[in-house]
Amino acid sequence: MVSSRTWMKRVVMGLAAGAIGLTACTKEEAPPAPAPQPAAAKPAPTATPSPAAAPAGGTYTETTVTNGGTIAGTVALTGSAPKLEPQTRNKDPKVCGTTGPNETLLVGAGGGVQNAIVWLTDIHSGKKLVPATSTLNQTKCGFSPHVQALPVGSSLTVINSDPVLHNVHASLGATTVFNYAMPIVNQKIPTKLTKAGIVRLKCDVHGWMNGAIGVMPNPYFAVTGADGSFTIADVPPGTYTVHAWHETLGDRDTQVTVPAGGKAQADLKYAVK
Repeated sequence: MVSSRTWMKRVVMGLAAGAIGLTACTKEEAPPAPAPQPAAAKPAPTATPSPAAAPAGGTYTETTVTNGGTIAGTVALTGSAPKLEPQTRNKDPKVCGTTGPNETLLVGAGGGVQNAIVWLTDIHSGKKLVPATSTLNQTKCGFSPHVQALPVGSSLTVINSDPVLHNVHASLGATTVFNYAMPIVNQKIPTKLTKAGIVRLKCDVHGWMNGAIGVMPNPYFAVTGADGSFTIADVPPGTYTVHAWHETLGDRDTQVTVPAGGKAQADLKYAVK
């Protein structure tokens, strides 16, 4: 039997537990905090496409030319032409020799400047621009031709006719257009000229080797002959800027007006400094 004292103790403990439970059940509980809502996603910004860069000299449209005219002229040096010393060659003398011709400034009778590239800079439509096929030969430790001009898109075959290593390095400004190591005699490498501009040539093995290729954005161009003369044919009537570039003398401009079916004279002169 349970004693009265023990019984009373159990009654008191039970009442206390009930009171605690009653307090816990009747106490007002705070509602749970609402879950944070994700921020609405912002639409991604729309990129604005940049316009395509125009080729050097602007865009060009092929049209049918009627009553086209001709621009003829000369590029000349006024005063006495400086006398250039032959190149000193200090590598591969059995093939290259110890001296060679300096082609960086060739002046003929009457001051005519050879190897100037002449073109119309502001003509935007005219006869068809037809890519050409040409070669750049490395022979007797020089570039042949020393200077040439070709329409953009032309095919060029680079040739090494010497039994020594050449490294032909072509640059358009600070950009390398092609860079070919050519250790084998009669080696040929085809390439395509896809960007207009004046491409400068050098050989990284033979420092005296240099030259240039004018890659033209329109078909109205020429390279001056030994007497400094040039002709540009089938030009639509109008007024144009004739631009000359020479590797040593720099740039010159003149304006001409071409009459329908007629001839315009364009002479560009460099002064001896």
